[in-house]
Parts: sequence; structure tokens; C-alpha cells
Amino acid sequence: MMEKNNIVQYIGCSEEQIRWGNNDDPRSYLIVGKEYIIEKVDVHSQHTKIKLYNKVGWFNSVCFKVVNNSSPSNIKMKPSDIELDSTVKLFEYEKLSREIEECNDIETLKNMLRCYIKLHMKEQEVITKMMGKN
Repeated sequence: MMEKNNIVQYIGCSEEQIRWGNNDDPRSYLIVGKEYIIEKVDVHSQHTKIKLYNKVGWFNSVCFKVVNNSSPSNIKMKPSDIELDSTVKLFEYEKLSREIEECNDIETLKNMLRCYIKLHMKEQEVITKMMGKN
């Protein structure tokens, strides 16, 4: 049985599995073989739908296999811990996530991470200055 915070792997989905119970189509949102974390579970009499953290839509649970029954404990913070309220930002995050998933160059990924860390620190500096707390 799938539950909130289970780690699931997307295994692909057929047209019939999408249509059964009027599910959203994960084929344009998710990557086969990638792991996701369940945010919500909606059990119906003939099927179960799942909502994933930071993903738009409800998907047929048969398109996934449970990898782990709980979130990994060795990760202090996960992207799924941060909720985006803006649909525009959510789609932009999804686009960037796909680019990261497709990148096989570790140096590029390290550089991206350094840039985002530094950008976050600069944002903190600007906010502090705006509040007059030099």
C-alpha cells in the first residue's frame, strides 16, 4: 500500500492506465526510472491516485513501484521540503530539474550548486541591507 512520504520510482504509464479513473498524464512530467516522494494518496474503489511533491497532477499508482517506505534519513533537506506557491515558479523549477537530471557532467553540476548557494547568500545580504541591519 502506498502512503504519504513513500519513495516511488516512475516505471512508465500506458494510455489505458492514464484513462482509467481519469488520471493526469505523467509522461510529459516525469522521467522513467526517477524516484519521487508521495505527497498525498487518494484511494478509490477500483484504483489509487497519488500526488507527488512539487509535481502538478494526480497519477495512477500502477505507474509506480515503491522503492522505500519512508524518506531517506541521511538527507537533512530535500527539494520536496520546500513548497512553491507560484505555478510559474513550479513550472520553472520542473524545467530546471529536468536539465539537472539530464546533465552527466559533474563539474557543471558542482558549478551550478556553487552559483545557487552564492546567490542565496547574496539574497540574504540584500534583505539584511534592506532591513537596515548592516
